[in-house]
Amino acid sequence: MRYRRNEGFRIEFNSPVNATFQIKRSDNHDQSLDDEKGKIFIHDMSLKGAKLSTSTPAQLKNIGDRIKIHFTLNEETFSLEGTIVWKREINKKWFYGLSFNEESYSQRELYDELKTFVHNNKGHIGN
Repeated sequence: MRYRRNEGFRIEFNSPVNATFQIKRSDNHDQSLDDEKGKIFIHDMSLKGAKLSTSTPAQLKNIGDRIKIHFTLNEETFSLEGTIVWKREINKKWFYGLSFNEESYSQRELYDELKTFVHNNKGHIGN
């Protein structure tokens, strides 16, 4: 699947943002989170999704996996749910595209924090 960046803006972090994730499990139509959290890094983000990486490919196996990521930006904690839409290996690291579930967060709050991050850290807005 092609990686498309059709959003109005995308923040590229100078240093990846540390985050954790949990895989969403679906058993008999009941969706729950794995108790175990994995470590992941956020390389860039928009209001619709993010580019993530991990050094262990076994943690996220399939396109279509649903996960919840937890991270802090400007001292504000976020927990966003989304679906893995692409993955690829580059230099022994695994990169993933995450498309956010828009019902799992406030776009306005995320926008405000991303804007503040750019202002405070002179982050790079890419397209």
